[in-house]
Amino acid sequence: MSQDYRTDRAWRLLQTGQVDAAIDQCAELLADDPDNAFFHGLLAACLLAQTRLVAARHEVGLALEKEPENPFFLLILARIHLLSGQLKEALGLCHDILRSDPEHVDAHLLAARVNGLLNDRRKADDHLQKAMRLAPESLDVIVQAGEQRLAEGRIEEAEEHAHDALRIHAGSPDANVLMGDVQLARGNVPEAEHHARFAVMQSSGSNDALRLLCNIKARRNWFIGLWWRFNARVSRLGESRAVLVLVCAYVGFNFLAQILEDLGYPTSSSVVSYLWITLALYSWFAIPVYQRMLKKELAQVTMRRDF
Repeated sequence: MSQDYRTDRAWRLLQTGQVDAAIDQCAELLADDPDNAFFHGLLAACLLAQTRLVAARHEVGLALEKEPENPFFLLILARIHLLSGQLKEALGLCHDILRSDPEHVDAHLLAARVNGLLNDRRKADDHLQKAMRLAPESLDVIVQAGEQRLAEGRIEEAEEHAHDALRIHAGSPDANVLMGDVQLARGNVPEAEHHARFAVMQSSGSNDALRLLCNIKARRNWFIGLWWRFNARVSRLGESRAVLVLVCAYVGFNFLAQILEDLGYPTSSSVVSYLWITLALYSWFAIPVYQRMLKKELAQVTMRRDF
C-alpha cells in the first residue's frame, strides 16, 4: 500500500469522524517516516479532534520545528490555544497566517470565532464576511455563518444558512447540528432531535451533536427546562446585554418588594423577596444538573475502532 494512499485514507477517516482509525493510519505512516512534518501535523489534527490537547500540542510542535511557517500547522496550534482558553494567542496565530496569505479561509473563520468569544462582534463579522466572499459555497463557511447568526439571535438567517448547508451536503454532521440548533431555538423539539440523532449516527464522536442532544433533554426536563429556555434566550443577547438583563431583574424584584413594603403589604413584599431568592437558588442548582447531563451524554458514546 503506497504512502500517498495511506495519507489520503488517514485524511478521509479524519474528515468522516473515524478519528481512532485515522490515528492508527498516522501511526503507521510515522513508523515508516518518523521525520515527516505533515504526518506529525495530521496526527496532531486527529488528536485535536479528540480534544487530547497535550498530545496534539506535542505533535504539532514537532511539525513546526521542521516547517515553522506552515499555515496548516499554525492553524492547528491556534485551535489548541482556542480550546485551552488562550484566545489572544489563537488570534495572534490567525493574524500571522493572514499576513502571509490574506485569503486563507480557515484562518478567517477561526479569527471570526475567536473574536466572537472576545465579544468583538464587529471584527468577528468582518472576518466571516471575508470568508464568505472567498468561499461562498464552502460548507464550513456556511455552517459557521449560521452558528454566528444563531448566536446573535437572528434565527431566520441562521435557518437559511442551515438549509444551504444541507443542500450542499445533507449527510454532514455539522449541517445537521446547525439545523437542529435552529429548530430547537424555534421550539420544534422533535425536528431538532431528528437532526441531532442523525448527526450522531454520522459521527458518534461529535461533541456538538451530543451537546445538542443534551440541550434537547434539558429542555424537556421538568426540573431544568424553564432555566434552559431562559438561559438560551439570554445567551443570544450577548454578554453585556445578558448581564444587563440579570441586573435589571435583580433591581426590579427589589424595587417591587420595597414598593409593597411602603404601601403596607409586608407579606406580599416578603413573598417577592423570597421569590427572587428561590429563582437564584433554582439557577444555582440547575447549572450543575445540566453540566452532569452533558458529561453523561458525552460519556455514553465511545468510538469503536472498526466503526
